Amino acid sequence: MPKFRSSPLALVCLAGALIVVLGAPRLLGGLSGCERPYVEFDAPSGPRVWVELADDPEKRGQGLMFRQSLGQDEGMLFIFERPGRAAFWMKNTLIPLSIAFIARDGATVDIQDMEPGSLEPHAPPADYLYALEVNAGWFATHSVGPATRARLCLT
Repeated sequence: MPKFRSSPLALVCLAGALIVVLGAPRLLGGLSGCERPYVEFDAPSGPRVWVELADDPEKRGQGLMFRQSLGQDEGMLFIFERPGRAAFWMKNTLIPLSIAFIARDGATVDIQDMEPGSLEPHAPPADYLYALEVNAGWFATHSVGPATRARLCLT
C-alpha cells in the first residue's frame, strides 16, 4: 500500500478547499442552506431582507399586487430564467415600493422607487437576473446603492 507524505503547502491547499466547499452556500447566490430565503447586502450595516420567492411566471405576474402592507425587512425576490431588462410596473399594487435590479454576479445594477398604482415602466440600464421589491426607502435607509453586492440564500 503506498504511503502519502503531506507537505505544509498541501495541508494549506486542503484547508482552503474545505473552506470554499463548506462556505459556498454563504458566498454564492442561489444556493441552499438557510431556513428561510433572504437577500443580504454588503453595506455598512449588513442589511438582510427576508423574501418570498417569485420564481415562476404566475408568481412573477402576481407579485405584491393587492397587498395592504409589507413587513419592515421583508420583500419579494423575482427570479428569472435568464438575464434581461424586463420592466416592472405597479398596477394593482397598493403600497409604495423600491426595487433593486441584481445581476447574476450579485452586483446591484439599479435601484428605483415606484408609486402605488402607477403604470410607469421601471427598467434598469443593464441586464439583471433578480429583482427585489421592498418597502419604499428601504435601500436608502440601509445605504444600499448601485454596485452594492447582494448575497442570496434560497431554500
